[in-house]
Amino acid sequence: MATHPMPSPALVFKTADLPAEFEAIHQLNHHTFTTEIPQHQPQPDGRLVDRFHDSNLYLIAKRGDAVVGMLSVRFAPPFSLALKLPDLERHLPPDRRWCEPRLLAIAPEHRGGRILKGLLQLFLSTASAHGTDAAMISAAVNRLPFYQTLGFQPFGPLVGHDGAWFQPMFARREDFNLAMSRRGRFRAIQPSPSPPVSLLPGPVSLLPEVRSALALPPICHRSTAFSPLFNETRLRLRLLTSSPHVTLTSGPATLANDLVGAQLLLLDEPGMVLSNGEFGERLGDHARRLWLPHEHLRLPWGKPLEVPKLAALLDRHPEVRWLWTTHCETSTGHLTNLPALATLCSERGIRLAIDAVSSIGVVPLDLSSVWIASASSGKGLGAIAGLAIVFHQDHARPAPDRLACSLDLGTWADGDGIAATLPSPLISALHAALVHTNWHVRFASLRRYHSLLSERFAALNLPRAAPPDQSSPGIITLTLPPGCPALAVADQLESLGCLVYSRSHWLRSRNWLQFCLMGALTDDDLDRVLAILSDASLWRSA
Repeated sequence: MATHPMPSPALVFKTADLPAEFEAIHQLNHHTFTTEIPQHQPQPDGRLVDRFHDSNLYLIAKRGDAVVGMLSVRFAPPFSLALKLPDLERHLPPDRRWCEPRLLAIAPEHRGGRILKGLLQLFLSTASAHGTDAAMISAAVNRLPFYQTLGFQPFGPLVGHDGAWFQPMFARREDFNLAMSRRGRFRAIQPSPSPPVSLLPGPVSLLPEVRSALALPPICHRSTAFSPLFNETRLRLRLLTSSPHVTLTSGPATLANDLVGAQLLLLDEPGMVLSNGEFGERLGDHARRLWLPHEHLRLPWGKPLEVPKLAALLDRHPEVRWLWTTHCETSTGHLTNLPALATLCSERGIRLAIDAVSSIGVVPLDLSSVWIASASSGKGLGAIAGLAIVFHQDHARPAPDRLACSLDLGTWADGDGIAATLPSPLISALHAALVHTNWHVRFASLRRYHSLLSERFAALNLPRAAPPDQSSPGIITLTLPPGCPALAVADQLESLGCLVYSRSHWLRSRNWLQFCLMGALTDDDLDRVLAILSDASLWRSA
C-alpha cells in the first residue's frame, strides 16, 4: 500500500465554506480594520462581522487549518460604496457588469510572500467565471499607488473618517489587462477560452439538442401536443430498461424513492434494506419515515454485496418478502451485481426494489426482473433533474385510503399517467436526451473514460472508495489522506477548468473527492481533464 508522508502545510487558495474558516475571517477582519486601519471600534470578543457577511463570497488563503489571508467579493448590489456615495452610478462607466472586492487582509506574519498574488489570481478567475468586466473598490489612501499599478483609477470624493480615509476607485477589464501587460504580473481578466468540464453528479453537461428542447415554449400538460410527447418519452424509457411500466412525476429522485417506499408499505409484509454507503442509508431513512416493517443490513461503505452470504442470510430469515437497495451506490461508486441479486430474489419469491438513480443511462440496465425501481431525469439520462421516475412490474392501483396523493403511485400511473401538472420543458428535455443519445456508443465511451481516469489515479497512488472492477463507470470516489484537503483540490481543479464534487457533507466529513462521468462528455473533454490531473502540484500533499 502506498504511504503518504505528512509535509509541512501547503499554501491553499479557496472559497471559504467551513464554520471554522468564517470564524477566522471575523477575527482577521477585526485585527485589520480596528487595529491597523481604525475603521471600526474594537470589540471585546475580537470579532468583526461584516454587515454584508451573509451575502459575501470570501476568497481565502490557508496554511494548514489557519486562515492567513482573505478577500471578500460582491457580485451584485447592494455594494458597500453605495452606502458612502448615494450617487455612485453617476461616477461609474455605463453598461458594465460590476463586482466589488473588499476587506483585503493578510495576517502580519504572512506578508511579503505569495499570498497577495494568490488571492488576486483567485479573484480574477472567480470574476471571470461570474462574467464580470469591471470592479469598484474603496482603497486605503496610503495604498493608492499600488492600486493604480493594477489599473484602478480614482473617482468621487474621499470617504471614511480621520484615521481611515478611503478613495473610491474602479478598473475596467481592459484597464487591468493593459496595466498587467506593462508589469507582467498576474493573469489578466479574460473570459475562459472554453467552459469548464463538468464532472459533477448534477447538473450534468447537456447535449445541444437537450438545451434547445429546454428553450421551447411551455405547453399545457392537457394539450393534444403534450400527450404524444409524454407517451413517447415513457415508451423510450421502457425500451431502455425492459420495464413493463414507467411512471413520471414532478419532483426529485427523493420523491421517486418515497413512491417506491409507499408501494412497499402497501405489501403489508416485512422486508430488508441493504446499504453499503450514503444512499443506501437514505433508503433506510425512507423506510423508517414510512414505518415499513424491516431490518436494515448495514455493510461498511464500499464493501461489495456478496450474494452467497446474502443468500445464506435470507435462508435464515424466510419472513423477508422484499429487499430494497442501491444498484449504483452514488457515494462510493460501487456497482451491485444486479442480475445475481435479481436471480437470488426471484428464487425466493422476494420482491426486489432498487435505487437506479445513478446507474440508468450510465450502464446497460435490465429491469425486467426488478419489481420496482427509482430514477431521475438528471444524471446519466442526460437531462435536467426535476422528474421523478418509477419503473414497476405491476400496474399500480390507486390507494386513496392509505396514501397521500403525492405518494400514491397508482394515482400517478392510472389512466393517461398524468395526475397533475407536468412541466413540458423537462419532458421535452428528457425526450431529446433519449432520442439523441446513442446508448451503445455512450456506454462504451464511459467505460473507456473510466479506465483512463483509473489508470491516472493509480499512477498517482490515490486510493479509491471502491476498486475499479467493482465500480460504476460513471463514478470515481477518491479517499484522500488528511494531508491533501479534498476541498482545496476541488477549488484548484475548478480554477483550471474542471468541476468535481466535494461539498456534500458525507464527502467533506471523509475528505473524499468525486469525479462523475454522467453528462455529455467528449474525448476532448477527457483529454483536458487528463492534462489538468497531470499537474503534480495538485497532489503535492498527497
